[in-house]
Amino acid sequence: MFFRIRSLIINVNFETASEGKANIRIVDMLGQVVKAEMVEFAGGENREEINMDGRLADGMYFMEFQTGDKLQYVKLYKSK
Repeated sequence: MFFRIRSLIINVNFETASEGKANIRIVDMLGQVVKAEMVEFAGGENREEINMDGRLADGMYFMEFQTGDKLQYVKLYKSK
């Protein structure tokens, strides 16, 4: 399963029990980090916008989302 990206802005929606910080990284298939952000969030529903600044070529990527000791991966596919 993967998410298709057609623009250079990635919207990340997530829900947490309490406030904190998260590291979000976009990684290409060679393992190179193409974007990294640390975001602060409140408890409850949250939405973060990641602007790729025109730096995302077509292809497969992984989004890593880390809060504390919990790490989640999402596959992304960028196409025109």
